Amino acid sequence: MIEQMDKSRLSGGLDSLLIKDRALEISVGKDQVPDFVLEANEQIRSGQMERARALLLDPARMPMLESIFQADPPETDTMYIVARLFLEIQQIDQAETWFRSILGIEPHAVVYHELAEICSRTPSRHSEAARLFAQAHALDPANPDYGVSAARMLIHVGQVERGIELLDKAILLSPQDPVFSSMRLWYQHYVPGLDRLWFAEQYRRWSEVHGTTHADQPFDLTKDPDRPLRVGLVSSSFCTGSIAHTLRPFLQAYDRATLELVGYNHGAYRDGVTEELRGNLSRLVCMRGWTQEEMARRIRADRIDILVDMGGHCHDNPVGLFRFRPAPIQVDYGGMDTTGIEAIGWRLTDDILDPAETLSVYPEKSVYLPGGPFFFVPPATSPPIGELPLQSRGFATFGSFNNNMKISDDTLILWCEVLRALPSARFVLKCPVGDDPEARDDYRERFARRGIAAERIDIVGMLPHDQYQALLASIDLVLDTFPFHGCITTLDALWMGVPPVTLLGDLWVSRMGPAVLQRLGLEVFVAGSAEDYVRKACRFVEQPEALDRIRRSLRHLMLDSPLCQPRRLARELEQAFRGMWHHWLGLRQWRAGHWVDTNCGENVS
Repeated sequence: MIEQMDKSRLSGGLDSLLIKDRALEISVGKDQVPDFVLEANEQIRSGQMERARALLLDPARMPMLESIFQADPPETDTMYIVARLFLEIQQIDQAETWFRSILGIEPHAVVYHELAEICSRTPSRHSEAARLFAQAHALDPANPDYGVSAARMLIHVGQVERGIELLDKAILLSPQDPVFSSMRLWYQHYVPGLDRLWFAEQYRRWSEVHGTTHADQPFDLTKDPDRPLRVGLVSSSFCTGSIAHTLRPFLQAYDRATLELVGYNHGAYRDGVTEELRGNLSRLVCMRGWTQEEMARRIRADRIDILVDMGGHCHDNPVGLFRFRPAPIQVDYGGMDTTGIEAIGWRLTDDILDPAETLSVYPEKSVYLPGGPFFFVPPATSPPIGELPLQSRGFATFGSFNNNMKISDDTLILWCEVLRALPSARFVLKCPVGDDPEARDDYRERFARRGIAAERIDIVGMLPHDQYQALLASIDLVLDTFPFHGCITTLDALWMGVPPVTLLGDLWVSRMGPAVLQRLGLEVFVAGSAEDYVRKACRFVEQPEALDRIRRSLRHLMLDSPLCQPRRLARELEQAFRGMWHHWLGLRQWRAGHWVDTNCGENVS
């Protein structure tokens, strides 16, 4: 926390805060800081958090902390140190109080940024966080990190295009930063009007700057075609989330006689799912704080045969480590398009997400999983599916349960066209910022501008899982977002008997809805145009008996489908990995979507 201590007394203001190599340093005179605060700082630096807590929360020492407030002139640098220490020991309310006290004396970009980070932890305060990040950026516009923070929070409250504009400015200030450019690639998928060719060019440009492969080194691996393979899984999200939805069934069902799985976790968050995943891995290596080169060296030392990226360019995912080619076979699983990293030679997908005619835009070889890459684990407990709400209410209730980043203007226009066509219908919008009063007001105003009264819109935030399921069961039909479809929320809704109307697009993310629905034989809910989307939404609720029959059949359809067969997913991944291994050994070639034995030229897929 306090990187160095000068013996001389400094000014006592925040001019002692320095940002060096994008890390914060602070120098203060030792006579300015109470001894117990210095000791708490040292305890935190050595990882002794409980000892630090005891020192800082000792009631007997409170008068010494209060005296810092009363200093004349105010010692805002010392106040900042105390605030930061409270933050380190997870005393968030105390930290916020101290930061706000500083701003009353000396407005400073760093302090605005700290407060914004605190607010960003709570979805109901995201609008407040966006304002505070903007104030930090306004006070220090030359700091690209502040620009990126402001951009990300705008995107998270649903102002995606404004956020991307701000992100572009930050990239101009720091063009060599691959993380900023990765964010931009990821967030562009929420913007309507872009196609595969546009993204292919963006990834190509990213690769020219950030994706060049480092010099290859030979791999000392046993070249036995049939031996067990050691597969490394790289992710920033070995915890509750979308990646775990894929990992959990695979880890529970894979053949331990043919694969050894090692996890490489770059994420900051751990929960019960982390421990569950760990139990199904040979080991889980925590790489938080490591450089990408350090990660690559460790992976190479672990003698990994196949290295799988589980997140692409999503936030905090260390996709850049693949540039160092720590494994001979490198695979993208879930990066949506491509990674732009030439050292990644393979990608896993299916023929709905990526029809054969689209594969030429990808530099990697695309391997289809016959049952698709998506999977659903039925909850341990779920209420039974009741009758269609429309039948008892007499009016239709539509809903969306996706992240608010996915609610583009194009999406909102479609929703409003449906609601105008059915004047008695209502709409339930559940999203992370649903508890944020400012965000709620903004969404209601956006509906109102398009002629939809506020009383027809229910806006809901985060809920416990049982209440979430009950809310899903209270609607008749999901209206999917566009261009970025729902995935986990779509599967959750289907399990509760609620199908989505989804609009087929060109991008991978615009085909997730159809990829799920086709596995259930429900392609009828896929719209081919905006007009078709509105027409289908209206027609389905105008036929309540038919919609009710579909509702009551959905759980059986899901359980009988590839979506709920963990051994299916595990088997398909095992076969894909074995084929890649044989390809590296020169025993097979990948031609026109099939494995071909190089010895006899026969199709062996």
